Amino acid sequence: MSRHRLVRQLDLDDYSYDDDEEDEEEYDEEYGDEEGEQAPPTLDEYLSSLKLSDGKVTELLGAVEQVRELIGGGHADAEVADALLYYKMDAHKTVNWFLEKGTQFFLSRAN
Repeated sequence: MSRHRLVRQLDLDDYSYDDDEEDEEEYDEEYGDEEGEQAPPTLDEYLSSLKLSDGKVTELLGAVEQVRELIGGGHADAEVADALLYYKMDAHKTVNWFLEKGTQFFLSRAN
């Protein structure tokens, strides 16, 4: 019963919760969002890290637009560009990979 007295005597003013939002924002900036994932880089950040020629960048941007028209939103442009480079700029293989990835995601949620 002594525990109950301690709880009743607890002064909530001693505990400040105002800093929680600031701490959460700092954590998210450093480590990613609430799920613990890092935010994907922007397309410009991704392209600058690759050091591609101007012609290759133009070709990649055109292919990103083609894939984006077919798969819609839901994927970062940098993710699309990365998949295109993996499949050697083959838009059809890239679209198939994204569609298969989405199908696997929905099937896993159904179980």
